[in-house]
Amino acid sequence: MRHMARELDKELSGGFFDKAQQVGPQEFKLSFRTKNGRRDVLVRLPGLVNLTEYKIPSPKKPSNFVMMLRKNLSGKKLVKVTQHDSDRILVFDFGNKKLVLELFSHGNMILLEDSLIKLVFRSEEWRDRKIKPGKEYIFPKKEADPESEHFEQYLQLHGEPGLAKAVGKETAKLLLEYLSIPAGLKKYSAEHAEKIANALKSVLNAETKPVKQNGILLPVKIGEKEVEKGYPTASKAVEEEFPPNNLFLPEQDNKLERILKKQKQTLEEYQHKAEEEKRIADTMLEKQHIINKAIQLFKDKKYSELEKLNARKTKDGKIEIDL
Repeated sequence: MRHMARELDKELSGGFFDKAQQVGPQEFKLSFRTKNGRRDVLVRLPGLVNLTEYKIPSPKKPSNFVMMLRKNLSGKKLVKVTQHDSDRILVFDFGNKKLVLELFSHGNMILLEDSLIKLVFRSEEWRDRKIKPGKEYIFPKKEADPESEHFEQYLQLHGEPGLAKAVGKETAKLLLEYLSIPAGLKKYSAEHAEKIANALKSVLNAETKPVKQNGILLPVKIGEKEVEKGYPTASKAVEEEFPPNNLFLPEQDNKLERILKKQKQTLEEYQHKAEEEKRIADTMLEKQHIINKAIQLFKDKKYSELEKLNARKTKDGKIEIDL
């Protein structure tokens, strides 16, 4: 995402938003007029974005969502494209208006005016965030940010599971091999944590030279392990590995394809839900001692001491704990 943000910023900044098209249930083409001509950005929620030269057919009738995007952004000058806090979030900055791509979970596209949400592809709600028109937009909290000043401390506390959470299991495995750090450690020493953090910063800030290594796409080569394939740009890497030639187009759809697409979408939703439930369960297990202590304090009516555990008594007589 960091390298893709840099590529999009280089190619699009200073250009003007031309048109938005919805080319599938969760696929969009965003067109820009730049000094180098027209450039198209393909967004495939929940997790892919890249510059594209594919001639992707568009529906005859634009969706309400893209009509509103056009109304708000057409002719607007793009100031810059950035990644937010080493997270899977890209921000297209048009001054007082910003288009935010959340490329995680189910994926989302959110138009902001100043800090307020003006338009969303899908409304969502969590305990600490509400993605709905009229609400103030709040970026999600990211516990494992490789560029955070607390990242080394985070690695010391959480070891390999924390590293995997930050960069993915396969990338973590490759990185540990390169740094000659044993696999499976639940906690890291200060020395190991510093080596890992420095290596990740190098990857984030290196010149983009995308490769396929150990079966995964990386913005640069890591270590001496053999590279299976190289690519000229981040966008080319994404398109070659995930070609958009099978995009679902409503006008080409038939009844059987609609049923199959719906079943696949339902399966993915259940899989995402299962992953989220597992994450919650893992967090509760990891914080079990805090939960038990807070419950005991609640039973003993020692409500003032709950604050030390980021817990509180609610108005309806229940206990609430921030984990």
